[in-house]
Amino acid sequence: MADANGVASAQVLGEFFHATVIRKGVLGADEAELAISAIAHLHVVDVDVPLVHAAIIYHRRYQLRYWDGLILAAAKRSACVELLSGDFNDGQDYDGVRVRNPFPKAPIP
Repeated sequence: MADANGVASAQVLGEFFHATVIRKGVLGADEAELAISAIAHLHVVDVDVPLVHAAIIYHRRYQLRYWDGLILAAAKRSACVELLSGDFNDGQDYDGVRVRNPFPKAPIP
């Protein structure tokens, strides 16, 4: 269940590790593991078969990538009203979950 401290999905933690260690190489495995451990106080939503089915529904309904559908399904399961992501349409409401991009674009001078 969501609280003031937030929620994370196990899938997002895996994406963080893959992006920072494997794809971009900006962190070592030990550093990435420490970063993940630093948010261990959050409620972490496990990926299970019902969550996968919900992700497929969101993929169809909103034309999301499957992985984004999985993130949305985890947020919805946790009763989140806000989802922080740069990969969704900022401000859009997806089935009662509003997206906010925490990385606003800088104005062009």
